[in-house]
Amino acid sequence: MDISNRYASTVMLTADGERVHASCSGILLSRRVALTAASCVCPPRQATAHGAPDKGPIGPSACAERAFIRTVRYGLVKYPELKEESAAKTFRGFTGEVRVHPAFKLELDDQGSVLATHADLAIIVLDTPVQDELPHVSLSETEVQENEALVMVGYGDDPRFRGVPGIRYFRHNKVTQLHGAADGRVLYEQQGAFVYNGYAGGPCFREDETHQWLVGIASVGSDQELAFTSTYFFRDWLRAELQRAAEWDSSSAPASKGPR
Repeated sequence: MDISNRYASTVMLTADGERVHASCSGILLSRRVALTAASCVCPPRQATAHGAPDKGPIGPSACAERAFIRTVRYGLVKYPELKEESAAKTFRGFTGEVRVHPAFKLELDDQGSVLATHADLAIIVLDTPVQDELPHVSLSETEVQENEALVMVGYGDDPRFRGVPGIRYFRHNKVTQLHGAADGRVLYEQQGAFVYNGYAGGPCFREDETHQWLVGIASVGSDQELAFTSTYFFRDWLRAELQRAAEWDSSSAPASKGPR
């Protein structure tokens, strides 16, 4: 558990402002912009009498226009042996506009299991900026390598603490396979117990003692493989969206009244 708030830039993605448990995770790239998996904001449509997902690929047209996130910061831990339940938590909620990568695609089988994803990324531009001090995160300038050890962070749906929201875990994972220059998907090996629900959309870091570099965003998983979407592969789109959000933020700021 991230009691030291080293990964406080990792946010919870929830269905609405009333829900306090994470359906997915995400990462704040700035005070105004969060990044998550597009599959977290583009749920499969329920079309049949039995509630089975639609056949065929899901794309940007299926995605929500707005999303709700929460930041979580930990305070005093009353009982170290029960840190999940006894840690003081401060939650702050934000809403924002969803901007999905235009090439996003999610393919499911007849049972709704994931067959393939592409460009599984979505930006959330917040209506109001986050005011808390947050760890600085940089976009990686290089691609990951096979067998590289990385850190993944997210709000897993831990069955031991179903009634306790806002539990942020981090864990180490090893890259097992790069899918090639045309895909941007990276497979990784799970270390330790796998808590599935809630981790999708969470960040994957390369890091040292003083800094974190974002290398990927956890994609929806399957029984056969675990994958994340490379942020280096899609760096041009990410930088364009960050610049777009910065220009909008600047243009919407109140006019200066001169020197003070």
